[in-house]
Amino acid sequence: MAVALSPDSRSYGLLWSLAPYSRQGRTEPWEIALEGTRQQTNSPTSPVDHSLGLRFSLLF
Repeated sequence: MAVALSPDSRSYGLLWSLAPYSRQGRTEPWEIALEGTRQQTNSPTSPVDHSLGLRFSLLF
């Protein structure tokens, strides 16, 4: 979870990921991640930006 606040804008983010268990020092063979963000400014005429991302990584 991420929150960034400034005098003229705000940003919120949430990240969820899934990877198989691996022993310490070894990298995971695959990972699935889902990330959502919302960014807005304090101006009443500016639109609010939303984004949703899905990432899949596979090591081979």
